[in-house]
Amino acid sequence: GMVALEPTQLGKQQTTLPDVCDGEQLTSANRMFYLCPKLKRAPMFNASNITDFTRMFDMCVALESVPLLDTSSGVNFEDVFWFCEKLREVPPLNTSNGVNFQGMFQNCQALVTVPLLDTSKGENFTSMFEHCRSLVTVPALNVVNGKNFQRMFAECFLLENLSPLYALNGENFNEMFQY
Repeated sequence: GMVALEPTQLGKQQTTLPDVCDGEQLTSANRMFYLCPKLKRAPMFNASNITDFTRMFDMCVALESVPLLDTSSGVNFEDVFWFCEKLREVPPLNTSNGVNFQGMFQNCQALVTVPLLDTSKGENFTSMFEHCRSLVTVPALNVVNGKNFQRMFAECFLLENLSPLYALNGENFNEMFQY
C-alpha cells in the first residue's frame, strides 16, 4: 500500500510548517497539504520515494514558495498545484518519470513562468496550464508520447512564448488554446 502523511487541523491553519529531515518512508503525497489555505511556504522533506503527487498542494491559495523536492520517482503529477493562486514560480522539479500532468498548474493565476520539465513520458496534459492568466513563457516540453491535450493552455491570456510541441501521438486537442 501507499504510505502518506497529512497535517492536522491545527497544522492546516499555519502559514509555515517546519522542515523535516526524514520522509523516505512516504510513497504518496496525495492531498498531503490539501486545503491548507494559510500555508505560504511548503516544508522541505525527503520525497524521494513518492510516486503519487496528486493534489499535493490542492487549494493552497496562499502558497508562495515550494522547496526543491526530490520528485524523481513521481509518476502522477495530477493537480499538484491546483488553485495555488499566489504561486509565482516553481523550482526545477524532476518529472522524468511523470506520465500524468493533468491540471498540474491549473488555476495558478500568479504563475509567470515554469521551469524546464522533463515530460518525455507524459501521456495526459489535459488542463496542465489552464487559467494560468499571468503565464508568459513555457519552455520546450517534450510531448511526443502525449495523447490528451484538451484545454492545456486555455485562458492563458498573456502567453507569448511557447516552443513547438511535437504532439505526434495526440488524440484530443479540444480547446487547447481557448481564449
